Amino acid sequence: MSHALRDVFRTFAAFGRTGDPNSMDGGKFAKLCKDTGLVSRKLSTVDVDLIFNKVKQRTERKISFEQFCESLTLLAEKLYPELSPGVLFCN
Repeated sequence: MSHALRDVFRTFAAFGRTGDPNSMDGGKFAKLCKDTGLVSRKLSTVDVDLIFNKVKQRTERKISFEQFCESLTLLAEKLYPELSPGVLFCN
């Protein structure tokens, strides 16, 4: 994955006083989605929470960079259901 994408992850993960740049909690994930304009009529804050909970481990409260990348695929599928997953990341 791109270094720029990892930088975005680390920036939002480290936001605030208790930020750890190597893992992201649900609040910071929601902030990322809101600040980047992903939350809309097609993608609600509830959808964002559901996607976060789908990719994180059951006993964990935070996601890793790899899980974050998985969440981006799910976000893209929710926002663009008419496109196949392969098309979503090729453009």
